Amino acid sequence: MESASGADEALTALARGGVIEELRASPGCVVWELGGDGGLSQRLAAQVEGLALVAIEAADAGESPADRHGPPALTILGAGAHAAGSSLEPWLERAHQLGCRYVYARRPSDGRAREEPVDRWYWRYDVCVAGGERLTLGEVRRAGAPGNQNRYRHTVGWRRLLPIAPRA
Repeated sequence: MESASGADEALTALARGGVIEELRASPGCVVWELGGDGGLSQRLAAQVEGLALVAIEAADAGESPADRHGPPALTILGAGAHAAGSSLEPWLERAHQLGCRYVYARRPSDGRAREEPVDRWYWRYDVCVAGGERLTLGEVRRAGAPGNQNRYRHTVGWRRLLPIAPRA
């Protein structure tokens, strides 16, 4: 299960990315969690009334995304989504086709953001979850220093109008 501080950081990133407010304004919205342990989605459900959660295990990634119900408003890429590898693409493609507005991912500990296939379907925005609401430029630089990458490990993606073409 995701640690309380990790889930708190993720919720802060979702709030700063504008996702939580939009979910609250959309009663009965659906959230897909791909390869997660349920910790974040359960905490999110406690904050957003009427949220419908669809947990998708990494092992399920081979099934057709069309088999899952409801157009998601948010797709959460949990740690198990890394194991899904290329089979993650159909889920993101289907979420995009269904009009899923947001995707959330946590960066790996080495600081690299998940690029493919997220970037094909969503505009990626790295969210700082450091202490205060407003940060000075110096604080942002220090938080982004190589030894302090955990403060920038959250990514919120906004739906692209059209996906970018896959690499040849």
